[in-house]
Amino acid sequence: MIHKTIPPKAHTWQADAETSHNLIEDGFYTIEAFNSTHYLQQKMVVYLLWFNFLRKNSYKENQTPLQIGIAKVPELNNKISNFKSVILDYWDYDKLNIKDRHVGGRPFIFGTEISVLSKR
Repeated sequence: MIHKTIPPKAHTWQADAETSHNLIEDGFYTIEAFNSTHYLQQKMVVYLLWFNFLRKNSYKENQTPLQIGIAKVPELNNKISNFKSVILDYWDYDKLNIKDRHVGGRPFIFGTEISVLSKR
């Protein structure tokens, strides 16, 4: 998978990502309470599985995020929606060899060790 940046003045290209962030903040972080990082990660795994595999979006023809992705890229591996959440505060950035991708001075990485396309 090749990461491409959003072109200048393409304001709507990131709309779905920003919408999902807002939904997760409203539907998860404001409702749940966590007494440990371990408990937070356990709850987040369950929430993201529900969010990506079961939660239908009425503004997207009542499809789940996975269904929307497969409609756009039929060979998409369904494991793309089953990624481990990462707490960036604990990430060891010094071991990464990434340049020119920064948020707040740190690389912004959500990762998984699966192939994005099932035919690879």
